[in-house]
Amino acid sequence: MSDTSLLSDASEAFFKALFQKTDGDISRQVSMYDVGQNTGIDKPTTARIAEELMSLGLIDIRTLSGGVGLTEEGVSEGHRRFTENSGGNGERISLGNHPVISDAVRSAVEEMLASIRLQMGTSGLGFDDQAELLADIRTIGAQLASPKPKTVIIRECLISISPALGRCPDPRLASRVNTLLSR
Repeated sequence: MSDTSLLSDASEAFFKALFQKTDGDISRQVSMYDVGQNTGIDKPTTARIAEELMSLGLIDIRTLSGGVGLTEEGVSEGHRRFTENSGGNGERISLGNHPVISDAVRSAVEEMLASIRLQMGTSGLGFDDQAELLADIRTIGAQLASPKPKTVIIRECLISISPALGRCPDPRLASRVNTLLSR
């Protein structure tokens, strides 16, 4: 994927509207023209924006009539842009109560685990806390490798790691876990 930090305001608005309209679900598709119209963008500009987002690997064209959907990279980028920094406007992802997690939740959990792994060495946690954290991360990773990751197993692992993350200097990790655990 290319650098997405330089999206124009119109491209950012279109991408956000598409992310919201598909609920961050890779399997859903919508009309790019409907998204553009709802965002106040004319058809030629909508087509140009769709081409730009496609070249960045964020969306793909699914029908000749303008049906578009998010790619895996688009889902990840959408979560990074619109859920972690949402300021509590209701777009935050939680595990929910379904027996199997959705693709959107899977992406959010994968991103959170990547952040935890990156910060483990500088977390200030003791050996025992890090060993327990690593065991729970591996268990979550095993579930994410399953075609049907079980919500209950991931939830219990997140509950287990929450106290250790609460002792880390960076409170954002514990906050992300608590958001995932919220119902």
